[in-house]
Formats: sequence, structure tokens, C-alpha cells
Amino acid sequence: MRLSAAESFRAARDARQAAAALESIDPARLDAANKFAYYNMRALLAIDARDYPAAKQALALVVPPDAPSRNTLALTVADLAEAEERFEDAAISLMTYSYSAHAGEDAQFSIIVERTWSDVNRTPADRISVLAYQTQNANAAAWWKLADALQRSFDLDAERTAINDWRRSHRDHPASRWPPGSLVAIENGVATPTQIALLLPLSGPLANAGQAVRDGFMAGFYHAASKARIHVYDTNGASLASLYEQAGTDGAQLVIGPLDKQSVVDINLLPYRRVPVLALNYLPQGVAAGAGLFQFGLAIEDEAHAIARRVYEDGFPRVAIIQSDLDWSERAAESFRAKFAQLGGAVVTVGTIQDARGVTEVVGNALLVSASTERMEALAKTLGSKPEFTARRRSDLDALVVLTDPAQARALNSAMAFHFAGDVPIYATSQATTNASSNDLSDLNGFRITELPWQVFPSAIRTEVESAFSNSHTSLSPLYALGIDAFRLSDRADLLIPNSSGRLLGETGQLQVSGGGVVAREPAWALVQHGALVALPTVAP
Repeated sequence: MRLSAAESFRAARDARQAAAALESIDPARLDAANKFAYYNMRALLAIDARDYPAAKQALALVVPPDAPSRNTLALTVADLAEAEERFEDAAISLMTYSYSAHAGEDAQFSIIVERTWSDVNRTPADRISVLAYQTQNANAAAWWKLADALQRSFDLDAERTAINDWRRSHRDHPASRWPPGSLVAIENGVATPTQIALLLPLSGPLANAGQAVRDGFMAGFYHAASKARIHVYDTNGASLASLYEQAGTDGAQLVIGPLDKQSVVDINLLPYRRVPVLALNYLPQGVAAGAGLFQFGLAIEDEAHAIARRVYEDGFPRVAIIQSDLDWSERAAESFRAKFAQLGGAVVTVGTIQDARGVTEVVGNALLVSASTERMEALAKTLGSKPEFTARRRSDLDALVVLTDPAQARALNSAMAFHFAGDVPIYATSQATTNASSNDLSDLNGFRITELPWQVFPSAIRTEVESAFSNSHTSLSPLYALGIDAFRLSDRADLLIPNSSGRLLGETGQLQVSGGGVVAREPAWALVQHGALVALPTVAP
């Protein structure tokens, strides 16, 4: 009765009463089935309260007595893994779910399949590829092989071929019997736009950026041998409302652009959007997107979130932030702090650099080396003589997060070594390597960098772009990648649905449309070694 009461209270979102009901139970007096229910409920309540260590303690005592209990445990383990954003672990747990334990529950099975597929697709791309060929269990391996085949497909036709090939070999697999909605959409329900409008600045101060995005888009278009009709409109000095209406009149089924933030604001203010828009920038924070507006770009916040997850997964719960006084750095620092705190990490100090010449001083203050020296000087004044002294840095620091421009970043290795912190791992955004030569990268040796897959992994389309456009090696390089991924998103209408379970492994990162129509981007990782960027594998669980 008390277990039933706890379940009812939890269902009613009354955690206090649910916990009280459990506290009145002596688990030693329970039989196997009720003892399982008791510890499973304790784990669920701890997950609800975000007390993940307590959830793990409870799960360690869970012993499922039968097949239905094993299914229940698989779901609870996945609940915890999802809460901690360990999506690979969540997917692996859900893959143990037995679809024969409760025959006839097709609706329930469809929910489990959707959830499994979502977690599979939120697993880092390189891990998906590894698991596709290293997983021993045939059922589990089939999930990873399907995801790997799709993420290697450049366009919609290639994805349909990949799904059909996979189905022929896995007819009895849960994803074949109860196919996820995103697969059904790819196979049957997706109508690729036949006319697309590009709204980009092709003249004026942003002409180089606009042209790079256009050229990247067209590179993707030709690489896929697309049959869509493309109309390009110059947004420089033009009315966004007029261009949008003209694009619709000309038959556009999808508008891509504009590129600058103010133009995105302008197009969001339109009272009615009969043609959906994939904007290549973001609305200001706090401004809600209207219906039919999707936002995609190279947001620094995506890199900050990725660093927070990576640092925590690497086992470094206490970090210092070194940032600049620029707007993007402030936004990145705020995003990092929020995500890191959510995961259970702590920022012990923040140092802000105004000038590259001040890096050593800022690092010394952040590491409390300056405070150590000041204490020695005060003691020497009291004693009247200078004692033997070795300065020390703070001991409550596991890693350094760098959110600075390239010149400031290049000064950090020597500053850290000078202040007795040469052993502290350093994580940085792609801003640290912008336009970096081999000599510049040598100053960043050991840095762990969030990067575009375009910059780290071999890419056939990148080779094509570099051979066609002489300035693709410059600071415009990320904009070519942005244009390519804009084309690929236009070809994947199944993805342009908020919270779609589908993902796209693009040149700018692993892409997924989150709530509000924002395309979330998971970047790749690189390690700087001997003046070069080397792909850094995702951490295995």
C-alpha cells in the first residue's frame, strides 16, 4: 500500500509525500518484487530531484525479478542517463528492452522505439560510427548501423536508399516493425522543395560573407545533383519584406537567409509567413520566433555547451574561465556557466583579458599566485626578513576554459607554465584558432578545441570547394560550410520540425532542430599537436 501511495504521489508530482511514503517502508521486509519496486521508485524520485548520485546508489540495489521488471529497469537507467545527457548510455539501456515481454502493446513499443532512436541520434557522430562496427549484440549493432548509414548520406535520396538497404537485412528489428516517425517521414512524407530562394548580401559591406555562403550552398546543390530551382536575391539595401514577397511570388517553397541579425529580426516581424524561412543567424536573446521561422548559424553558445559537456565528461568538475571583454565571449561564458552548473560542475574563478599584454597578470590573479606572493610579502614585513618562498597556485582547479581571441589564446600556454599550472588541461572554442598558421597553432599545443567537422575530418565536398574558390582557406571558410549545411537542411524537410528526432551530420557539426525552431549544433573536437589540428575522439562512457 505504501509503495502504491508513493507511485500515486509521484504521478501527482508530489515528491515530498512520495518520499515520505517510501521512508515509512523497511525494504528488508519486502519480497523480491516489492524490493525492486521500492529501489526503482527511490531512483526515480532522485532523478526527479536531480540528485543523480542518490539515483545511482538506488539503482545499484535494484534486482529485477522477472522480464517486465528488467524492462522497467532499462527505462529507469535510461531516464538517469538522459538526465545527465549521457545519450549513448541511455540508448544502450533502451536497446535491452524486450519487445516480447508484453505482447500486443504496440503503442508502448512505438514510444520505446522513438525514444531509443532519439538517444541514438543524440550520440556523438564518431561514437555512432565506432559502435556500429564494435557492438557485439546484433540487435544493438543494427541500431548504430542504421544511424551510421544515415549520417553518411549526403542527401535525401541517399538516405532513402540507406533505409531500404538496412530494412532488407533487419526485417524483424524493432525499428522495422515500429519505425520511428523520422524514418517514415524520410521514406514517405518528405517533399523536397523544388524552388528555393536565397536571400543574401551579395554587395555592400557583407558581400564577401554572403558570396561565401552562396557558393557553399551551390557546392552542396551540385554535389547532390539536385534538380531544385534556385533564385538568389541581394539583400543589401533592400526591403526584407519586399524580397520575401517577391520570393513567394516567384514560386519559392523555402527561403534561406537572411544572413545578418537585424535582417532576421526584420523578417521575424512579418505578420504572415506563407513560405517557411531558414534564417542564417539568430534573433536576439528573449525574442520569440514566429511560426515558420527556423534559425541556423555558427552560434558560439553551441560551442560553449559542448565544452561544458566535454570538460565534465573528462572528469574535471572545477574550472576557471579566462575570457575577453567582447560580446561573443560574454555570451559564451554565460552559456558555459549555465550548462556546467546543470551538469554539476563549478566555476571557481573568472579572469577577463582586455589586452594580450595583460594575459600573464590575469592568469596569475585567477590562479591566486598573486595572492600567494602578497601573503609572503606581508609575512616578510612582519618578520623583518624575507623567508624562503615558492609561490603556489590554487589547488581547487581541474581545467581551464578559454573564451578569447587568437592573440590572447596564444599567450596562455606560457602564462600557465609561468604560474605553475602547465599541467592543467585547456579547452577553447574555435575562435582561438581563427586564421591560425602552423606557427600560431604551435603556441596552442595541447589545447582541446571545439571545431567544425569541415576543419577536422576529410571531406570530399571541402576538396571540391577548395579547388573552386581561392578564398575558401581564409576566415570565410566556416561560411562555405554554413552554406553547404543550409543546402542539406533544405533537402531534409523532415528535420525542419521542432524537436525532430532526426539528426544531420553536417560540415558545421551534428545538427538537430530543437524547440523554437533553432538548429542546435554539436561541434567536433580537435587537439592541437605539433602545430596542427588532430581529430579528438568523443569520450567513451
